[in-house]
Amino acid sequence: RWLPRREGSNVGFDAVLEAVAEDEEDPVLDQGALDSIRALQQPNAPSVLVKVIGLYLENSPAMIESLQRYLEEGDIVAISETAHSLKSSSANLGARRLAALCKELEQKGKSGVVENITVLVEQIATEYGFAQSGLQRELDEANCA
Repeated sequence: RWLPRREGSNVGFDAVLEAVAEDEEDPVLDQGALDSIRALQQPNAPSVLVKVIGLYLENSPAMIESLQRYLEEGDIVAISETAHSLKSSSANLGARRLAALCKELEQKGKSGVVENITVLVEQIATEYGFAQSGLQRELDEANCA
């Protein structure tokens, strides 16, 4: 909804996610981080990458919901703590842009700065959607291999 529409264009959200994911200059996921997780794989063992991504995709939606709830409640301490947790887990999986936004939110929360926090939480939710989509693709590829 934030992108300009071209006449006759019917670009949906999935197409936008795909275009962002294919942006080589600033990818949604840092493949180096994912490769580091792949390097932990032991022969004949269940996929470490599948397990780590699965846990993230299982637990992170609740963190996004919590950020939004804490924002409504005005609980800046809880916002900062949740942003810290989401930052760490996102960085481990290579979601650098998401981790950077979470770091900014965490720092604002620690310093008690509430200016632009609503916008920042919205940006985190949007970037989380990109990261979630990219991680789901990684999961699908790993499960097919």
